[in-house]
Amino acid sequence: MRAPYVEMPGRLTVAENLEVYARLFGLRRPKNRIAKLSRDLDLESFLHRPTRTLSAGQKSRSALAKSLINAPELLLLDEPTASLDPDTADWVRRYLETYQAETGAAILLASHNMPEVERLCDDVLMMRDGRIIDRGAPNDLA
Repeated sequence: MRAPYVEMPGRLTVAENLEVYARLFGLRRPKNRIAKLSRDLDLESFLHRPTRTLSAGQKSRSALAKSLINAPELLLLDEPTASLDPDTADWVRRYLETYQAETGAAILLASHNMPEVERLCDDVLMMRDGRIIDRGAPNDLA
């Protein structure tokens, strides 16, 4: 979802960026999908602002919209709440829980935030030096 190394082009507005991604995925009605995600993710107040002017939380929600533009069945998320304030991070987690429950999508999450892992994951792989060292339900791991 949140790729801190590959940001959306800063000169384009959030809406323009989302339309580019919608067209890359071949969406037939990109404006409808963008409008829905804007409502769902509370983007409406900054939808027409250049992405370079957004706060970290706004960028995170915009990146989440970009990730969801094609309604994926699998979300690959790397530290989706890193650098967010606690309220925004909780909001993102709640949204991801709702998305998964409503769509049945699978979420593959990479995170160092164990409370987040416990909340969002059914099965956990713990790695060290690129090797799996433990696996199980969050409550079963020490």
